[in-house]
Amino acid sequence: MRQRDDMTFPFEEYQRRITELRNRIAERHLDAVVISDPENIMYLTDYQTTGYSFFQALVVPLEAEPFMITRAMEESNIWARTWLERTRPYTDTGDAIQMLVDALREFGLADKRIGYERNSYFFNAYHQDCIHTTLVDGKLLDCFGIVEECLFCKSDL
Repeated sequence: MRQRDDMTFPFEEYQRRITELRNRIAERHLDAVVISDPENIMYLTDYQTTGYSFFQALVVPLEAEPFMITRAMEESNIWARTWLERTRPYTDTGDAIQMLVDALREFGLADKRIGYERNSYFFNAYHQDCIHTTLVDGKLLDCFGIVEECLFCKSDL
């Protein structure tokens, strides 16, 4: 995580949120989660964009650094507005889900237990079908609500 002092909340708050999410990942016996709801991505990273109609995802492994999948033209927003240090952008003519699968492979997660927000409006059925048929070694499990569960205990901020 790249420490910053120009975000909506102090850097320590984002660390707390990621730690809380990782506690929930461990409780569910997952190795990583794919977060695709823009509100949840913003809650965890401070990332916001008007380009949320294009596929974007924050992947949070249980132990390794998180990374973001987003449009190449949105990558500058990640550097300018978040603490994230790893991104895997895709071009507008590229395949966002293939980029996600390739990144899961690159970071050693392709054969792991991966949670995803199945009920997310921003991870449509077509994309879910694509990832299920492309990522054949891993086990994809619904973890919808895993970030929202972290919201029940408000911070002091």
